[in-house]
Amino acid sequence: MRAEVYAELKRLYYIMRESYPEELRPHCCGKIFVGECRWPCFSYGTATRKEEYNKWVRCPICYVLLQDFVALNCGHVYCPDCINYLAFGVEGSTPVYCCDECRKWAKQLHVYK
Repeated sequence: MRAEVYAELKRLYYIMRESYPEELRPHCCGKIFVGECRWPCFSYGTATRKEEYNKWVRCPICYVLLQDFVALNCGHVYCPDCINYLAFGVEGSTPVYCCDECRKWAKQLHVYK
């Protein structure tokens, strides 16, 4: 039974990770979900160094190269200051933001840096 539950957790984690845009995948660590590092991630230093990887990460509002950022589940990222300028609403108890890039309503992803 335990092995079946573990296999299901790995399967669900894989599905969740694959649903993220490719550039966000190294920020999603499997250690929290399945107890082991299954893919390269920044949390355990198994992915490309953050300095090299950050070439693509610029806030689309202020254009600052991001060290810290907030990602939405539509795949777009913002600096912590600019995320507060996006239109937002509440879905249940979760805030949702109107993405400035794609105009979709999106939840904030929990990204591990």
